[in-house]
Amino acid sequence: MCPFLDNKDVISRIQEVAKELKSENLNFIADNFCAIVQSQEDFETEFAQLRIKSVGPNVFIRKPSAEQLDAVHSRLDQRVEEKLKRAFPFDKHEKTISRKTQFIYSHVERENVLSDLREAFPDFWEASTECIAAEERRLEMAGAEGDTAPQQISSSMDKVAHALRTQVPSLTEKQISAISQGVVGTWLIECPLDFQESSENEF
Repeated sequence: MCPFLDNKDVISRIQEVAKELKSENLNFIADNFCAIVQSQEDFETEFAQLRIKSVGPNVFIRKPSAEQLDAVHSRLDQRVEEKLKRAFPFDKHEKTISRKTQFIYSHVERENVLSDLREAFPDFWEASTECIAAEERRLEMAGAEGDTAPQQISSSMDKVAHALRTQVPSLTEKQISAISQGVVGTWLIECPLDFQESSENEF
């Protein structure tokens, strides 16, 4: 194995050594023993994968389309809005709507990032979804950290981001941010993250 193979003398010499070894009739050398020389060009796919893992997947973060956002809004508007009213009881209606819009946007953006990873870089997708699943299990078993809704939301984002940085270090900060913020949006839309009516928050 050599990085580059631009000299036929290398091949000739390797073949000579192989013949010499075979002529010695060593019991651990097979009858069909031969020697070949390979270079980096013979492992282009493997080297490409190593480069991706070293610099991170080149995935453009797709912005949610109007159709995607409308689909989520139409199905889950009321659920998210009710949770946010419990989480931030002193917010004005306009602020609640603004928060809801941001969380739904983050949810869809996260779906886009993971979908693109699954299509182009399945190893990164698998590692990312395993991190998310582990954090969701922890959330359901132990609850979010913090006495207030903002603290719980922030700690949930931080824990997902930390898990991704640790387990999938090749992801960029933008990708980690999009996924971690989107995961909390997903948890608000689904079941794991919720708050009480009173000033104390729980799950």
